Amino acid sequence: MWVIGADIDNYEGNHYGKVIWAQPSHVQDVPCDYEWYRGTGDKLQTNVFGSASYTIEHFRIDGELQYRMMKYKLGGTDDNMLSVDQSYLWNFLNPKVNVFYHFDSKIQQNLNLSFSMANREPTRSDIIDAPSAKKPVPETLYDLELGYQIYGKKYNVDVTLYGMYYKDQLVLTGELNDVGAAIMTNVDKSYRAGIEIAAAYQPVRFFTWHINGCFSHNRIINYVNYVDDWDNGGQVVENLGNTPISFSPDVVIGNDFTFNPMKNFDIDLITKFVSKQYLDNSGNDSYCLKPYSYTNLRISYTFHPKFVQDLGIFFQINNIFNTQYESNAWIYSYYTESVKYSDAGYYPQAGINFLGGIRIKF
Repeated sequence: MWVIGADIDNYEGNHYGKVIWAQPSHVQDVPCDYEWYRGTGDKLQTNVFGSASYTIEHFRIDGELQYRMMKYKLGGTDDNMLSVDQSYLWNFLNPKVNVFYHFDSKIQQNLNLSFSMANREPTRSDIIDAPSAKKPVPETLYDLELGYQIYGKKYNVDVTLYGMYYKDQLVLTGELNDVGAAIMTNVDKSYRAGIEIAAAYQPVRFFTWHINGCFSHNRIINYVNYVDDWDNGGQVVENLGNTPISFSPDVVIGNDFTFNPMKNFDIDLITKFVSKQYLDNSGNDSYCLKPYSYTNLRISYTFHPKFVQDLGIFFQINNIFNTQYESNAWIYSYYTESVKYSDAGYYPQAGINFLGGIRIKF
């Protein structure tokens, strides 16, 4: 079996800022809603793809190939009143092959091995926020995965080993731009490797246990860090060797206990754990998000009235143990008088809070 397809789309975006209010002593003769800047972003994209599948006995081989052509043109000015006129033409070839094997056994078991290559272009913000000497380039990913699945009467398990090698990966620097958006930059070589596990177990009709986790190793190879030099201008170059990728926890675990005491009535106790994350790519333990976990309780009931297909009501208690934690942050580092300083800000999350609602499905 094979499939061939294509599409073309064009996106035109306007980016502008208006002065809706300013301290009267700071401005003179500026009318209300004065347009401070205006920029454009035109993205033309063509996508041609094909896939084929071949089955022989217990094997199935799937192949995919995608070609993307993107023409991206920026124009106008940004909020610093500087011109952003520039254009890019990118051509991407994204292949994927997957070999799937089904075991001939009483219990359903599958094994699959896949390799793929994917490309991702930088966003408008990545381009605008980057220094003129370090314009971002597209990243390329090479992904190798080995998966195993088993399905029993009361359980199922899905295990995947993966290795991802990146060329010019776009990673978070930990910094924010002037409107609070995260800034990204390219790193020459990096990788992510680990194991993903998802399992479910239903020992009795009214109880199901879902658990999933990702255990990974995320590193930049021979990372070079550039830090602003406030005294001499320019940047100080730091060769840091292999460092952790920012905002990339080594361990993420999710756990869900689902109770179904009666038909259409569910009680879910959901817990999530996230290990330590670094705020930038330097691997400095002084600036990281500490490990955290939280638990939510959700109660829901679904009706089946005649006038709609489903009518569901739910009530949810989030963070029932009132855990104090931060799930995001920013950092800015600089040198002055030959000493490196870092300013960081953390985003504390809500303590115990409540949510309820009604869901209608027609």
